[in-house]
Amino acid sequence: MFRYYPGKMTDNKDCFSFSVGQARDRFLAACDSAHIPVTAFPGTATGTEDDRQQVFADIARFGSPSASRVLLLAPAEGGLSAYLSAGLITAAVQEKLYRHLARDVALLLVHAINPKGPLWPVSGVDIPRPEDWEDSMLAQAEERFQSRPKPPTAFDRQSLSNRRLSDMIEPAWDRTVINTIADQFLEECDRLYILELAEMPGSAGELSLTCDDPSAWLPQQPKNREYVPESSLSGHFAGFAGLHHSYAALARFGTTPRVPARSEDKNKDRFIPDARPEWENPVRESGTDLITGCIKAIGALE
Repeated sequence: MFRYYPGKMTDNKDCFSFSVGQARDRFLAACDSAHIPVTAFPGTATGTEDDRQQVFADIARFGSPSASRVLLLAPAEGGLSAYLSAGLITAAVQEKLYRHLARDVALLLVHAINPKGPLWPVSGVDIPRPEDWEDSMLAQAEERFQSRPKPPTAFDRQSLSNRRLSDMIEPAWDRTVINTIADQFLEECDRLYILELAEMPGSAGELSLTCDDPSAWLPQQPKNREYVPESSLSGHFAGFAGLHHSYAALARFGTTPRVPARSEDKNKDRFIPDARPEWENPVRESGTDLITGCIKAIGALE
């Protein structure tokens, strides 16, 4: 971990990126324009083959250091979805949404991308390591290797039967980083409001909001807001650091633009997922509206 004070950087109003380096540069440039220092936590992963830069979890806080209420924005998942989350977090700074903060409310931004796997450890999920293998597993692996009837397997198949492939990839940051963020930025926090961001199939800008409590800190829209048990959310930050009052929500944004169909029937439409310019503005507008609504609602709470 180190403290990063951005230098003179070009102010770029484009918030969405599809490379680790560009996404980080845009976030740091936005924080530089706002004169806000950034604390960086190096991760264990790198970008894609065309972008081998090391990943960083960059943390920026806006508002009073003694604020008792904090809105935390963070990506809900790794992979390509994290690029959308990072873009919306950058847009929140570019649009100066922190100007809506009440005196006792702070905004904590967690800008993190791991295009190859998960960001944080999944609670309750342990990945088998060589030192954790049972003697029977080691014996079976050695027997397979010697006889070579088929390639040896590293993990117990039964233990992985209900696991996703992404769960078996080591996360870019361990839980120590999450705890350190809490210690450094949430020491005075009494109520923590967590808004995790991700993408979903759906028309550009469409918003699906899932939350663990029907609290007034969330705007009344969208109509398809759903309440679920807290355990059903990704919950990387929910309830961490022993906070007594924490509320979590997951916002997913559609990224599929509607464009004219290339067919004889010109009245039909089709969706093209990779037409980035067609979805960026609707997603940015929908995302910044939601974040602004949360900031104002938290500020109005007693």
